[in-house]
Amino acid sequence: MLNTDKILISHEMLLIVGELDEFKGAWKGMRNIGLKPMGALKRAAGMESVSTSVRMAGAQLTDGRVERMLEVKGEHDQPTGEEFDPLGYAHALASILHGWENMPVNEEQILRMHFALMGFGHRAGKEAGEYKSLAMPLAAGDAEGREAGLTLQTADSRSTPERMRELIGWLEREERDGKVHRLLLTGMFVARLLAIHPFKDANGRLSRLLTTLLLLRFGYAYVPYCSLEAVLERSGEDYPRALRRTQMTLGGDAPDWEPWLRFFLGALQEQKRRLAERMKEERKLLANQTELAAAILERVRKEGRVRMAEMIAMTGAKRATLRWHFRKLVRGGRLVQHGECKGTWYSMV
Repeated sequence: MLNTDKILISHEMLLIVGELDEFKGAWKGMRNIGLKPMGALKRAAGMESVSTSVRMAGAQLTDGRVERMLEVKGEHDQPTGEEFDPLGYAHALASILHGWENMPVNEEQILRMHFALMGFGHRAGKEAGEYKSLAMPLAAGDAEGREAGLTLQTADSRSTPERMRELIGWLEREERDGKVHRLLLTGMFVARLLAIHPFKDANGRLSRLLTTLLLLRFGYAYVPYCSLEAVLERSGEDYPRALRRTQMTLGGDAPDWEPWLRFFLGALQEQKRRLAERMKEERKLLANQTELAAAILERVRKEGRVRMAEMIAMTGAKRATLRWHFRKLVRGGRLVQHGECKGTWYSMV
């Protein structure tokens, strides 16, 4: 379905692939610094991903509004219309982050993921988890394409199921053969998926979720800790422009993958750069902690929990001094206090 024998990879792209793989290998050691709760970092990135992706789909929602919506418990307070989109995206993203190891990229999974995306609000129903019933051409995303009136003809509704099975089968074969680097494979899959445009709505959001799922399955465990969606939003018109320039060539014998793959790898590189900066800030915070606070956090990181008596025995510090440090770490979002008085113990957030 996709000719992988004619992919031209520039030296710059190869360097980015190497950089990302190096970071992938170093991530396990980086995340063990243990100071900033990794769970909090992951939640913040997830919230940013939800807010960003629904804005990219056209919803006019601020980060604060999305956060408040996701915290709503009572049905009478639930939003209506387009504001349900964050709930669907949040649900689908959470499913991936918690269960990606048991989520193969197959047709059943893609349909289920789309159902989750569309399963809230007025657009839920027969459109949720069902391929499109009509096909509309997409305007080319770059300025030259718009001026020339170029359009990208997506798969018609009758051929969509077959085209999707072909794409999924291609992904499975290439993953099994291992000839194409997994990062390139992910980018190529996403570009072709969006060219097929299998659903009436939420194709872009679905592609971003599948990107996260594929990267996790391919071993890039750091992906949930920094929002790729935020990087794509900030790129502005460069995102659709690069995508369309490649998609317009996919029907030929020698597709031009360079525009899209160069952009895609650059976005992954920026995601990695942002996360590396955040981790660097955490190491600075570690250096600024007092020796006693650092000892508390190190103990919790290794053992999973700690009690006051343990730290007194280990450090010889006075109870009042340790109490002050524990209180500061709890208020600073570093530790969680469980229980009171003699039964108190602490854990990472």
